[in-house]
Amino acid sequence: MARWRLLPCVACALYGCASATPMLSPVRALRPGRVVLDYGMVWQAPTRTGLLNAALLPGATPEDELRAAASNALTPPGPAPYFAVRVGLPRPVPLARLEAALTLVGRDARARVGWEYFKAGNWSLGVSGALRGTVLPGTLPDVLPSVTVDRAWWAGADGTLWVGYNRAEVYDFWLGLRGGYALGGASLTVRSGQPMTYGWSLGRVELGATLGSRIAFGHLGVAIELDLLVARVSASGPGAPEPAGTVALIPGCALSTPF
Repeated sequence: MARWRLLPCVACALYGCASATPMLSPVRALRPGRVVLDYGMVWQAPTRTGLLNAALLPGATPEDELRAAASNALTPPGPAPYFAVRVGLPRPVPLARLEAALTLVGRDARARVGWEYFKAGNWSLGVSGALRGTVLPGTLPDVLPSVTVDRAWWAGADGTLWVGYNRAEVYDFWLGLRGGYALGGASLTVRSGQPMTYGWSLGRVELGATLGSRIAFGHLGVAIELDLLVARVSASGPGAPEPAGTVALIPGCALSTPF
């Protein structure tokens, strides 16, 4: 089997097919002791299709196909369920608020702490730091039925700087910039013909931007968000592909209720 056909399996195993990690919550942190549940859906939609188009041309080379597989497998398209628990923490200083959140998006888990450290009128400025990761053994029937993922994992961290606007604690709008890095690895066995095992180590750099809004109706809130993600992954190991990048739009929506 050509090595370029393995990369979608590795990337999906490492990063979780149709997985994304939007905020879907305002910069304005929860009051201390308040607990809110968020549940909704996100969709990952790759927008960089030039490499894929080149790989589909009649004269495409194996190198074209390898780069296309790498680029499009990094952020595979599709929906993913979104669930989060957010908790307001004691204030470290007057006028500042802390919030902790545990988020599950598809196969990804994310633990985040947000700090609304500056507030002026209806405007807030905040920072957020998060740890993310997943472990995924098993098969990938939607990608290649003949491939078994013997071991796959990734772990990383990201940080966000964002600004938000709130009016009467009913309307929220936010805009932010995010950067992150992840390390991972995967071991796969190909069972078409004579079984062969491949092992790769991978690293991923991410840059992103987020734009969102939320409207509260009594105890019920509705949030919508659009994220732009730019990522580049590098692999090392036998048969590893060249570094490749991708660009994806990630729209999402969620309902929120107090617990």
